[in-house]
Amino acid sequence: MAETKQLTMEVVENFIELDGGYDLEIKEILFEGEPCTAYESFYVGYCSTLNNNGVLTNLISLVSFFKDTLEAKLETFQSMNRTSILNLAVNLYARSNIISPAVSLLVYQAQRLNGIIDVQLTKSIKDADEQQSFIFAIFIVIFVIVSFLIWAQILSKVRELNNDFKKVLQVLPPKLVLSSFLLKQFLKKISTSNLEI
Repeated sequence: MAETKQLTMEVVENFIELDGGYDLEIKEILFEGEPCTAYESFYVGYCSTLNNNGVLTNLISLVSFFKDTLEAKLETFQSMNRTSILNLAVNLYARSNIISPAVSLLVYQAQRLNGIIDVQLTKSIKDADEQQSFIFAIFIVIFVIVSFLIWAQILSKVRELNNDFKKVLQVLPPKLVLSSFLLKQFLKKISTSNLEI
């Protein structure tokens, strides 16, 4: 019984959402159960059988019922006279009219829970991909802006150095400027008219 409570607590903890509540469908499957008419037609008979025998049809109750029933069968088997085939057969088929529907409904509920989890996981992955794309786009925009600002600063410094060099040329004597090949080239480059030097 303690193991069943531990299993229940583990299931409860794994399905709690960030706000402390539960998804309504998951809560219904795990804890509340549904009326038999809500099940697919194949499972309505199983649900009715379980309800008529006082077994709740939520997933937690079905797991607990199945576990408790198997433990009871094992205990009966271990305490009985195993030399009689009739006793073995009676123990084997005891309560099978309830265990079989419980297993079938347990599988059905587990498949429904799996489907809900699959949809939510797919949505979470899609949301994460969209968020990743958005973050990447923001990164690219910021990178382009920062690159532009860096290049603007570099070009500003180059322009400033160019102006400083022009000022130096004005101070140097013309004979010195014309005697240097590099200075002549710079002078041609910065002049607004074609110079024949």
